[in-house]
Amino acid sequence: MTDESKVKISETDLAQLVESLSAEFEQRTIDRHRTGAEKYGPFAFFNKDMFEEAMEEVLDLANYARYAYIKLRLVQLQVAEDYQEYQQWKEAKNNPSNEDLGFGPHGFKPHGG
Repeated sequence: MTDESKVKISETDLAQLVESLSAEFEQRTIDRHRTGAEKYGPFAFFNKDMFEEAMEEVLDLANYARYAYIKLRLVQLQVAEDYQEYQQWKEAKNNPSNEDLGFGPHGFKPHGG
């Protein structure tokens, strides 16, 4: 796969995107803090065992990571299958060039594959 077929983003655009996503993250944490303060009171966290709360959240996060992994693997497998079907179609049409394909399975290869 050539470098021309890979999706590219400039460092400036990437920096702006990271900054924007960081600001989004910050705003969402502020929004959640405010929602919690309205729902439970502004100082309710003083009456909670924050270590236990944090450990419970870490367990939830671990499961979310598991579910995200499973979903990503399913997408990876589907992309690879779609790409194989596409290659078979192109070969049947006697057109082995993939210049019209702007991405490929190179970004979705299974570990060790």
